[in-house]
Amino acid sequence: HVWLDCAHTGPLPRAAVEAGREALARKHEPWRMRDEDYFALPARVRALAGSLLGCAPERVALTSGASAGT
Repeated sequence: HVWLDCAHTGPLPRAAVEAGREALARKHEPWRMRDEDYFALPARVRALAGSLLGCAPERVALTSGASAGT
């Protein structure tokens, strides 16, 4: 199949669907999440973004939106 998406909507990759299911399962029972489960992904994203931007991960902020970031 070929899907030419116009940045509006399109089919999600299987990996994204599975990641979404896992995230929803965690949100369903949040008391089962350990601290390392909660903080590991943002730390990994900050490290990757810092590498991409050429800065330390501590200089990368992850926020829920521009308003929260400012």
